[in-house]
Amino acid sequence: MDLITSRQNNTIKAVRKLQSSRKARRRAGQYVIEGKRLVTEALAAQVSLAAIVLCPDYLAETAPFVVPQVPALYVTADVFDSCSDTAHGQGVLAIVADVRAAPVHKAFALVVDGVTDPGNLGTILRTAAASGVDVVYLSPNSVDFLSPKVLRSGMGAHFRLPIVEADWAMLSTELAQHQVLLADVAAGTAYDEVAVASNVALIVSSEADGASSAARALASALIHIPMKSDVESLNVSVACGVLLVQLMRARGR
Repeated sequence: MDLITSRQNNTIKAVRKLQSSRKARRRAGQYVIEGKRLVTEALAAQVSLAAIVLCPDYLAETAPFVVPQVPALYVTADVFDSCSDTAHGQGVLAIVADVRAAPVHKAFALVVDGVTDPGNLGTILRTAAASGVDVVYLSPNSVDFLSPKVLRSGMGAHFRLPIVEADWAMLSTELAQHQVLLADVAAGTAYDEVAVASNVALIVSSEADGASSAARALASALIHIPMKSDVESLNVSVACGVLLVQLMRARGR
């Protein structure tokens, strides 16, 4: 086993760029996943991997992460730390080819409008996957869904559902035959009183800024979650979870 001891190794330098730069991820058509769970999920989903980086100092058993046709690089703890995005790395990360299949089913769609917190977006994606959403659309002003924090928060959701970056012109075309419900703080119909169509799209927006004008123009109806006391609003990922579960039930899924 050859052990890489230099931080200047070309693959290690590429990992650092992919971890830190959205532009680098788009240019290379690759992104990085880190940790035992995410790499295991990727292998189980047969995601296309360009390389796996392993640190024997941190990882007692490396064999489960060595697969045919995928280069495995063994590195020292110092080298692994230099390209890890976490404070306490688990000793395994992988470079993933950003191959996006076009969504086949689009009946149950989620549109994320201007959510900029990585943790919120990752949780939203995880909830969407659990709720049977067919496709997630991200508006241009949303956080990069391939950033390390979103990937960790998504906990494998990226491998389970199509995620599409879309402008509003594209969304207008994609959702032309959908009932488009916009989540609002208080306006519109209570979420559990809406008659839900078979083709439905939910738009959720940033708590701080609210729905964009483009999102409001696309919506066919407003819905809200009635709340007791003087609570102003729910966290966007929490509200999204409540709404998606209700829509899943209303659609009979």
